[in-house]
Amino acid sequence: MLIGMMAQALLDPAFAHTFRDRFLASRRAAMRKILERAAARGEVAPDVDTETVIDVVCCGTG
Repeated sequence: MLIGMMAQALLDPAFAHTFRDRFLASRRAAMRKILERAAARGEVAPDVDTETVIDVVCCGTG
């Protein structure tokens, strides 16, 4: 289903805007919190590029 929504976002700019704002933004925020907590516990190196990790995990890019 996610692949279908990503494909639709490529074809429909209005859908792309909604998809980014409602779906991707919430996933990225949740992943950011997870990484921040892991860093606070020492499970993630302090110099890790958090945004790149989020890109890879949430969007399959990066």
